[in-house]
Amino acid sequence: MLGPLKGASLGLDAANVCARPVAGGACGAITKEGGSACHSRQWTFGANSMEDDLRSDLMKRKEASFESYGSKILDNPTSARYAYIVGRDARGASAQQPVVTQEEDYAVSVKEAVRAAYAVVRSDGSVFSLQPGRGGLSIKPNMQGEALLRALQIPFEDIEATLPRHYFNPFFTLLRQCRDAHVPDAVLLAHWKVLREADARSLLDLLNEVVRELRERWMGKELKKSLDSARRRSDKRWQSVKNAIHESFQDCSKLLAIRLDLHFHMCTELYPLAPAVSEEQMNAYLVKFERYLRDRLPLVRYVCSIEYGTQTGFHLHFLILLNGHLARDGVGVAKATGEHWQNVITQGQGRYFNCNANDYKTPVLGMIRANDPQRIDALINKAAWYLAKTDFWMRYEAAGKGLVKSIRYRKPHRGGAKRKPDQIVRTAPVFERVGAATARDSVGA
Repeated sequence: MLGPLKGASLGLDAANVCARPVAGGACGAITKEGGSACHSRQWTFGANSMEDDLRSDLMKRKEASFESYGSKILDNPTSARYAYIVGRDARGASAQQPVVTQEEDYAVSVKEAVRAAYAVVRSDGSVFSLQPGRGGLSIKPNMQGEALLRALQIPFEDIEATLPRHYFNPFFTLLRQCRDAHVPDAVLLAHWKVLREADARSLLDLLNEVVRELRERWMGKELKKSLDSARRRSDKRWQSVKNAIHESFQDCSKLLAIRLDLHFHMCTELYPLAPAVSEEQMNAYLVKFERYLRDRLPLVRYVCSIEYGTQTGFHLHFLILLNGHLARDGVGVAKATGEHWQNVITQGQGRYFNCNANDYKTPVLGMIRANDPQRIDALINKAAWYLAKTDFWMRYEAAGKGLVKSIRYRKPHRGGAKRKPDQIVRTAPVFERVGAATARDSVGA
């Protein structure tokens, strides 16, 4: 801390100068009431200015860090919500073709709405103005204003109806509230380019109210708290997936990584009002699939992300990690596992997509060794990212968790004499999603 300023050198009255004895003579600091007040209450200009500077610098660094982190997380991808058409390939074999659905478009719309609202609250000055032109004055938006106009026109009601029981990003919810409160007429928003004079002025006032409320809510604590909670939840989920992969390489020096997307036929009689299976049925199928992985494959660990929409039904995105010393053919094992899901577990109601059969520019699946950091990084950031990074925009919030992470089925050997079969302790696995408990061998999976 800076030392106290000496009042004698400034020509101040002795009553306003501290006379308390210190080493080398009197203190002489400028005080509010003289005497020893500078020691008991810290009334020195130097202390106050230093504390203010430190507080200001801390706030600036926190704001800069928040802006940098916000910009980074706003680049997170959206969930890919595909339907699959079953047909024949060039060789006559059965094949599935992914088809983009309206759910995919709605997922992108949610992201664009959040990005547009964030850009507006982080900007300064007017977003909309009037400009003279042919036919009179018209609305002139800047770059943030154009994005906001597009975001205000997205079908909020249809998105929430198509993606029920979902948590949406706080900015998406706020933008809908502002639109309903200030610009409920969709016709005005759709034809803002052709409005002139009085109509343009009227819409300009409404749009400025939207901008004003967005910025006011941004300055409050509630929105930032909700947004920060969404970021921390997304980060925690992503860190959980990465930890599961790193722990699996601690348990086994060579892993066979498999990615499977499991889904169901849609109920055409009630579509799009009901999926092919209920949530209870889906959970029951999930328990059977987990049992199959444990009993029939050299399972080390798996992670599963659950999605739902009225057009595509339930989607289960699996990352399965097998013991690479016992399993080798990633494409073959993934196909056999998917066929068991389709024909045995779901009795024809289910379908699967074998991600291992895709041709990736960078190898991200298949056999990966613990001493190959590039392949491990590709597995985490190119194959596993989808399981966690998309929930910042929206996530399925039905009963239970949207992310399933199994226990460590194969733990490192601790050394010592090998135990006899009658000494092996059998435990019940903890199935985090639905609480299944079936006996298994806890050693040598």
